[in-house]
Amino acid sequence: MANQNSTLTKEILHDLFIYKDGNLYWKESRSGTAKGSKAGTLNKDGYIHIKINGKRYSGHRVMFLYHHGYLPKYVDHINGQRSDNNILNLRNATREGNAQNKRLQKNNTSGVKGVYWRKDQNVWAVQIKAHGFTYRLGHYKDFDEACLVCNENRAKLHKDFAKFY
Repeated sequence: MANQNSTLTKEILHDLFIYKDGNLYWKESRSGTAKGSKAGTLNKDGYIHIKINGKRYSGHRVMFLYHHGYLPKYVDHINGQRSDNNILNLRNATREGNAQNKRLQKNNTSGVKGVYWRKDQNVWAVQIKAHGFTYRLGHYKDFDEACLVCNENRAKLHKDFAKFY
């Protein structure tokens, strides 16, 4: 069993949890939890956190370590659902890949990542960030054409991390 100062390992996590249906469940009763109860609580940002020996851990990182035995710098939720820690929804990522897969920003008015309205020119502009560069991909009178250009280029530049909405 882990003490508070020890580093989490795959073996420690396997002693503490059972994986079932995309979730971790406590093998034993612990302070505030019952044996067999689902591990973790949802925070205000939509992430699951799990408290182990008085220390709070991100659920997706615990899940990744539980299955793979190592922790990458970034763990990405493939479907963008922060609370979905099913191991099939988690992958090793770079900072850039994780950012490319983020959801549509709240201030987006077009409904499409990388497409925005240029009021001064009365056109739709397309812009994508990748590999440390900003790719400005033109201005379009037609919204659908702007979306097509954006999505085709996002697929090429972001590959598996491309998110279109």
